[in-house]
Amino acid sequence: MASDFKPASGRITLTSVIGRGVVNEVSYTESGEMTVDVDVAHCEIGLYNISVLKKCAAVAEYNQFTGKTAGEKILSDGDCCKIMALPVVSVTEDGTRAPRWLRESTGTLRHHPLDGLVDPAPLIKRAAVEAEGEVKDEIDRLTEDVRLRKIALTRDIERLRRDIKQAEIDKNSCIADKIDAEKRRAARGKTERTVCFP
Repeated sequence: MASDFKPASGRITLTSVIGRGVVNEVSYTESGEMTVDVDVAHCEIGLYNISVLKKCAAVAEYNQFTGKTAGEKILSDGDCCKIMALPVVSVTEDGTRAPRWLRESTGTLRHHPLDGLVDPAPLIKRAAVEAEGEVKDEIDRLTEDVRLRKIALTRDIERLRRDIKQAEIDKNSCIADKIDAEKRRAARGKTERTVCFP
């Protein structure tokens, strides 16, 4: 990217096109341990990338944390975000580092006990609401486009009506001019015939 690059929204998120591209290329291990500078109960947190599909096409993609404490208390996405935002003392990784695309393409993603804690229902509902909003925006855009086209067509029709009216006036005046010319010629011919010389 150019040094003066600025995203349209003013920020790059994990779900933006650039964010997803970067996350897809980042090498990571499947697990690790993070120590924070605050007294927090020992817990396990997982980051999930969830794709909502409709007829095999991705409608929306969301990143969501889920987790649970050593005492089996389930942590929401918000709880996990708060923990992940705490000052980090140290991080260790377990296993071999590989980019996400490689893990997905080779099928090396393994199932984890936290997988069952991800509730897809709210994300499906959220995707439906967002899609509904996008459909409404598209309908509004198309309606406005049709309205503007109708105005342009109405102007064209009015212009054509004026042109036709003017053509009829020109045609009628041309015919009237011809009739007047014929009358004058006929009148001159009459006058010429009635002239008698002694």
